[in-house]
Amino acid sequence: MRRNLLYRRRNIIGSIFELCLPICFVGILVSIKGLFDDLEPEEVTAYFPTNNDALRIFSFTDYVTALQAKRTCGPTTGFSMPSFEDFAGGPPQRSLQSIPCQDNLEVFNACEFGGICECAQLVEMPESSGCGGEFVSDWGKFSIDELCPLYCGVCTDGEEGLPPPSFGGESSSHGMGISGMAFRGYNWQVPFVKCDGRMCDEDGQDAGPLCEYLALGVAPKSATDTKGMEQAEAFRDYIYDRYPVLLDQDALPFDFEFVQMMESDEEVEKYVRAEEYGGDIPKLGLAVVFDGETDPTINYNFALRVNSTGFNSPEDEGRPATTTTPPTDKLFEFYAKEDIGSCPDLVGGTPETGPYTFSCTGKYAYNGLLTLQRLVNDFIIEDSGAAAAGYSVSENGVQFVRFPSKSYTVNGFYTQISGFAPLLITLGLLYPVASMVRYIVREKELRQKELMKMMSVRESDIGWSWFVFFFVFHFLLPWVQPLLLHNSMLRRPRA
Repeated sequence: MRRNLLYRRRNIIGSIFELCLPICFVGILVSIKGLFDDLEPEEVTAYFPTNNDALRIFSFTDYVTALQAKRTCGPTTGFSMPSFEDFAGGPPQRSLQSIPCQDNLEVFNACEFGGICECAQLVEMPESSGCGGEFVSDWGKFSIDELCPLYCGVCTDGEEGLPPPSFGGESSSHGMGISGMAFRGYNWQVPFVKCDGRMCDEDGQDAGPLCEYLALGVAPKSATDTKGMEQAEAFRDYIYDRYPVLLDQDALPFDFEFVQMMESDEEVEKYVRAEEYGGDIPKLGLAVVFDGETDPTINYNFALRVNSTGFNSPEDEGRPATTTTPPTDKLFEFYAKEDIGSCPDLVGGTPETGPYTFSCTGKYAYNGLLTLQRLVNDFIIEDSGAAAAGYSVSENGVQFVRFPSKSYTVNGFYTQISGFAPLLITLGLLYPVASMVRYIVREKELRQKELMKMMSVRESDIGWSWFVFFFVFHFLLPWVQPLLLHNSMLRRPRA
């Protein structure tokens, strides 16, 4: 310890910097916060969900029904999932989507990119021929009555309005869509049926050729996985026994086998990368891989594979390789408190596929993972003999709800910089850590360690002397830094 104190006395300026730099960086953080008086703490009310807040997703029976449905072109109504407001406090429902009489200009490209968000401004523009006419832009021709039905008086309050126009397609002038689906496929959550309403030309047109139907892939982990293959084949048989209509080619609008059996997970990879994928061979909506060899102690070990860049409606397609599924290498965003925004952001070009675009639960409902997982779990109950023993779960008995939370305070400033504050504090600790390393290296350079061992000083005594010295020296920092942050982070907002 005496030797360590001598090091400090010989480098008194460096020792002062070691103590002051971390405190100074925290002081800088507090000073910056003082410049933003409008970012005050906010109290978030407690949330304790009820049964009415539960989200009920589509079942696999709904998927099979969607596969059988005969589809035609016409005015668009369709099934929809509840909105974020419903998820937070209103009763969930899967109802026909009705569109109230309202102006739709806020979802128009000219509003987002050109700042034209008022119907009065749009009607008076040179590119517009007024109510009853068209607006001509680089995106095409658009009906003013569809953009501003309330402003132009083509519908009255309480009546159903015109559906929002689909900007950028030929169908935008007449608002045609596919029966059973919301306009432009908004909120469509069946990954095995993808229809393009932009291809509709007239009311009553057969939309079957405008729809693409996908298959379900089933495979074992590897070609030598005997147990996995047995479970995969049993799962296929379970699907056909439960839904025999999938074997009736006359009842389905496609001519391929819905369950595509593969020999291994590797073959699934080769299948989706094949040149004839989507042509001579059907595309896969999802795939189930049973693993019977990695961990024999697990009776049913399986993985669900979804299309990370897939859209349930062609109208929603963004730029190439735009991801629509949360990455599996990161669970949640840091400091996330709610389902909305807790999944990592999907970067660049991702359209709004529905009201649950930014919800973790919604993402997995749209891509079919939750529904398929429920189907596999039902198969396990049946295959394991639990169903015969009287155990079962109703088909729509699994629901999802936000986790309850007590009230808490969100500090405006520190919430905004939560991803950068640790970096600033780390920068303040770089010099003390570097000095610590330098002292230990100097001890080795001067061979003082060998000298002390020759004097019967044990290795543990040398190590403990360094630990105790640095611990005592830096013991002051955890006391001073909280004092600086206390008045800035925890103080009450001004009235």
